[in-house]
Amino acid sequence: MYLSDKEADNINIQNKLLEIIFNSDNEYHRASAIKKVNANNPILKDLAIGDNSYFIRREATKKIQDQKLLEEISMNDDDHRVRKTAVKLIDNQSILYKIIKDDSNEEVRETAIKFIDKKNQELIFETAKNDKSWIVRYAAVWKLTSQDNIKKIILSGDKFMIRSAAIGLFKNESVLAEICINDANSMIREICAEKIKNEEIAEKIFFLIKDEKIKEIVLGKISKQSTLRKCLEDVNTPKLKLQIIENMSKNIENDEIFYKIALNESRKKIREFAINKISSVQILIKLVKFAREDETKIYCVKKINDIEDLLFLKMTEKKRIQMEINNRISELSN
Repeated sequence: MYLSDKEADNINIQNKLLEIIFNSDNEYHRASAIKKVNANNPILKDLAIGDNSYFIRREATKKIQDQKLLEEISMNDDDHRVRKTAVKLIDNQSILYKIIKDDSNEEVRETAIKFIDKKNQELIFETAKNDKSWIVRYAAVWKLTSQDNIKKIILSGDKFMIRSAAIGLFKNESVLAEICINDANSMIREICAEKIKNEEIAEKIFFLIKDEKIKEIVLGKISKQSTLRKCLEDVNTPKLKLQIIENMSKNIENDEIFYKIALNESRKKIREFAINKISSVQILIKLVKFAREDETKIYCVKKINDIEDLLFLKMTEKKRIQMEINNRISELSN
């Protein structure tokens, strides 16, 4: 039989590769040669099941196409790294099932759960609940499809990582709200709060929970002005007040509310923040007239840009405020 030059060269190359595989003392050279050997070379089977080095068996396994041999390796090789490699390549769901149930190594079971068909929900849920390794349970949670089973994982006393993964898959916001309000783990409560989209549910959480971090999260879900006004009456911490005022500032009709905050709030930072949100010059003038603190009056004067308005205020204010008004008029005149 005639061989072309290309075919002859290939045979020579393959023979040299086999020579390296069988004679080299360097595992990395042998592994590199295995990668280049033709996939149909029967020597790969012998290397995959019989070589003393796990490293070589693993490289040979990567090139095996015989499903029966891969199944045998996935269940019987002494080294978990070789078994794990075989698991990634097998198609037989029954074998994956056995590996998930019986393999002693968590990495092998984790790999098998990732490749098991989602139809095997009973096994997946059982693994998510009871596998001794949290790494395997975590992988199993992401393959759950039943909302009831996902809920059971959330309500379990498992690790934060497991429960948070289940929350990521859960859709019932009413249940998430109950968990957000009642769970003992603050990080779980925060993740549930982040998942809420429904404004009515966010409002419910805001008024039922004391945790300021949760209040801060659900405030970002509330846009209804009447609800924000109720929220403003319910809180006393500067951070939450500032956030509510910021949310309300998108509606010009809230100038009167900002006026009341600037007039009555004891904390300077919140008063000034509210004043910055006022869009009506008439409200600012009103504040200059009726604010009790001189610093509030002065802050408002600096926000007024009309000289006639300033001259009007000057007629009724005391000397210190008049001086500030004069300074503001000078600034505007230059």
